[in-house]
Amino acid sequence: RDTLEKKVVELNNLISELNNVFKEIEEYLKKRAWEFFNNKIRMTTSLDEAIKIIEEHSGIVELPWCGDLKCGLEIEARTGLRVLGKPLKSEQVDVNGYKCPICGKPAKTILRLAKTY
Repeated sequence: RDTLEKKVVELNNLISELNNVFKEIEEYLKKRAWEFFNNKIRMTTSLDEAIKIIEEHSGIVELPWCGDLKCGLEIEARTGLRVLGKPLKSEQVDVNGYKCPICGKPAKTILRLAKTY
């Protein structure tokens, strides 16, 4: 058990109790995994800062992006990082006031980048 909690269960309730415990463990592991993942993501607006973040902390860096493929390729070329995509709920990310670090146009979304091996 992930919480080291002990529980006494009647034999005739064993299957349903085990199913409940497995569901709790699954939810706990999902929550921990998402927290770990989200703690590895850092936002910046600068290419130089993106490189510095990856060198010092590894993980994933987010940059504002205009949506133009040429700019995306240029971001990869200048940083040495690879585009992973956009956040799952990218429509909920407020990019108002952010500009693409390549062309300077208003950002339409956020781009996630990381070092790939």
